[in-house]
Amino acid sequence: FKATWIETIPGEWAAVKDALAALHGRDPERQIIVFTEALFFGILPMFYGAELPPGVERPRSVALSVTVPLLRSIDLPPFGFPGDADTSKEGRARYARKHAQWAECSAHLKGLLDAKLLECGATSTTGGAFVTGQNYVCHDIVLQLGSPSFFFPRSDWPSSFRFAGCIPAAEEPKEGWPNLPSWWEETVRLADSGKRKIVVVAQGTVEVDPNLLIIP
Repeated sequence: FKATWIETIPGEWAAVKDALAALHGRDPERQIIVFTEALFFGILPMFYGAELPPGVERPRSVALSVTVPLLRSIDLPPFGFPGDADTSKEGRARYARKHAQWAECSAHLKGLLDAKLLECGATSTTGGAFVTGQNYVCHDIVLQLGSPSFFFPRSDWPSSFRFAGCIPAAEEPKEGWPNLPSWWEETVRLADSGKRKIVVVAQGTVEVDPNLLIIP
């Protein structure tokens, strides 16, 4: 949280302003729309009063959410806490206590986030506990990858959320293997033969060097 999301905000915000200034200089009359990943905190100063480049009006913004949304719900515990969706009075009361617990244990992160926003020239700071939705509700539209059935049900999705489905396959489907990548048939054959084990490896969120994760 500190190293990749919060402490990088001033440098990221400076880059955003440079991009906005360059676009405005190229075509001062053209409307700018910012398209960003929902967990990119470098755009947050724009929503909390930080000054934009000369002549640039605050752009409309669209966020693409590729992860489980870190968004508080009365029906769910905080992200990372165990528990299923529960709309009962008792369940919501239990989760309210969990949210209060999260707010207390993450207060230092919220304090650092607010300090970085002020460092960027923000005139206000975030409300609520750390990562409970501030980076979503600030945008005009949030495109959430997946479908509602992928996620725990909740009664309080923000009106700005739209489910955008899944990312389509990069390759044309092969006959007999619709919407699957070209290597899938061989993978299934090897797994069914019992002669080779299939190990699934994914890149990391922070460490993206394939020599340190995927290749080993």
